[in-house]
Amino acid sequence: MKNVRLARLNKRAAYGEFTPSGDGEPTEVWHEVMTLFYGSYKQTLKDVQQLSGEGSGEVKVIIIRHNERVTNSGAFQINGKQYNVKQVLPDDDVNGMDLVTLEYEE
Repeated sequence: MKNVRLARLNKRAAYGEFTPSGDGEPTEVWHEVMTLFYGSYKQTLKDVQQLSGEGSGEVKVIIIRHNERVTNSGAFQINGKQYNVKQVLPDDDVNGMDLVTLEYEE
């Protein structure tokens, strides 16, 4: 992604994974891996319609500095809400920015 200023990354989010609890219960426990700065990414009307039609939850797209540890199997915690990573569009340039599509399911 070109022409993205670092000043846009002005919010913080926790990135992590859900791991089995280990006590025999079928529950999963949140395990924070790292904290990242992110910025909001404005979507077109077509993008919003396409994303909201694919799932039942709230969908948002954020932009982060390129990080290979962010994968489709992880999750973000933003303002106390857990968002599952739906898609990561990486940019491997020197100052690359990744677009991450998140979905919140209650």
